[in-house]
Amino acid sequence: MQSAGEIVILAVLVGILFALDVNASAANNLWGLSVLIAYATGVWIVLAIPWFILEKRRPGQKLPPGTNIVSVGFWNIWRALVQIWELKQSLLYLIGYFLLGDSLNTTVTVIATQQNSVVSYNTLTLTYLLIVGIAAQDAGILASWLIQKRYGFSTKTMFNAVMLGVLLLDGWGVIGIWSQSFGFHHEWEFWVYQAFYGLFVCQCEVTPRGKEFLFFSLYSIMGKTSAFIGPIVSSAIIDADPKGNNSLPFYFLFGLTGLSFLLLFFFVDLKKSRREQERFLQREEAAKQRRASIISQGRPIDDEGSLESDNKAPKSDEVKS
Repeated sequence: MQSAGEIVILAVLVGILFALDVNASAANNLWGLSVLIAYATGVWIVLAIPWFILEKRRPGQKLPPGTNIVSVGFWNIWRALVQIWELKQSLLYLIGYFLLGDSLNTTVTVIATQQNSVVSYNTLTLTYLLIVGIAAQDAGILASWLIQKRYGFSTKTMFNAVMLGVLLLDGWGVIGIWSQSFGFHHEWEFWVYQAFYGLFVCQCEVTPRGKEFLFFSLYSIMGKTSAFIGPIVSSAIIDADPKGNNSLPFYFLFGLTGLSFLLLFFFVDLKKSRREQERFLQREEAAKQRRASIISQGRPIDDEGSLESDNKAPKSDEVKS
């Protein structure tokens, strides 16, 4: 639904850009960019205000003792960082996710920079390319769901296909380092790229039940952190080249994607991850019951009644693998 809504909004934008005749001159195109920003801002406001007015209050979980709405976020991050060491598969995924996220974010940035240069920042062309990318994304989500449902592929198999796609994008860019006939140097390549990129959907099954928000928040933080490291390295690579070749970062990106692919492909095991999750959740439940028992008896909760001490207790309740 989101992708369909975006296409409708962009279709209206195309009509506005035609009315402004952005292809007539550079001045018209620049004015079109200004109108585009104003239009996008207006759409955001129109769609956001009703949500703030109509959205009903949904009380969340109670704040843990000794925390407030400001400190609880940092407390949760620390808790996730501590607990993830008990979930080795989630930790491996986090490392691979960081590397792959850094590579993918930077790959998109480098390609977008070359795309803008090739199409000379033409607002109409850029809007068309965005529509193709979003439409392909819609089709890709549906196709992935149908394929996975029809053939019973695991999430890991689908994710491996995504990683191969990222490797292909970086390999495509590597060719452009020494070739001007291929490697993101021509407008037609960006049409193909938008359709190709839009077909991918990433999923994950390495978080324990009931802890999805906690661990996905950690994944999100790692993803945002990785978003600026790759561009800095890529800019340094381009600046170090006397010719300023914008395709040179693809060497670095291809290697980074390859490293994350090897880590996630060979070392992340979803079955082992599920067994780790079951053991983790059982220890969590045992710790909660012990804490509840201590509170009901009116005793203070010391280190002996804490979650950490329970985790150090004999793991008699572990699920046999």
